[in-house]
Amino acid sequence: MSAGRGLALAAIVVVVAALALGLWASGSPGTQREFRLDERRVTDLQGIVAAIGRHYEVHRALPPNLGALAEAPGSRLSTSDPVTGTAYDYEIVDARRYRVCASFAHDTAEETIRMAAPWWHGAGRHCFEQRVGEDPEE
Repeated sequence: MSAGRGLALAAIVVVVAALALGLWASGSPGTQREFRLDERRVTDLQGIVAAIGRHYEVHRALPPNLGALAEAPGSRLSTSDPVTGTAYDYEIVDARRYRVCASFAHDTAEETIRMAAPWWHGAGRHCFEQRVGEDPEE
């Protein structure tokens, strides 16, 4: 075998090894898609939290359900899972506390890019408790 062929073969081996290492480090395309969908779920929940905050500022009360927010004029709120189409859960705890919930494919501990601590979640159904409006004496 000539030196040129040996170098070409070595280059091919290096490229294949680099591709395999990259795929191993970042996960399969399907896994990456699931991570992106989990990020979308968090973004959707953040939008819901912001909309609930705006509703509370205007009405001084939590909305009765997510449909009331989604039907508001000019609303572009996503209130359902991007894969299953199942509505995200919204649970009122008391006059100023509530939970928003979604089902996630992965635990944030598995992700290479971490999200902000308040939005860490495990795999499966996870709820985030939120609070609106602050009393001056708090």
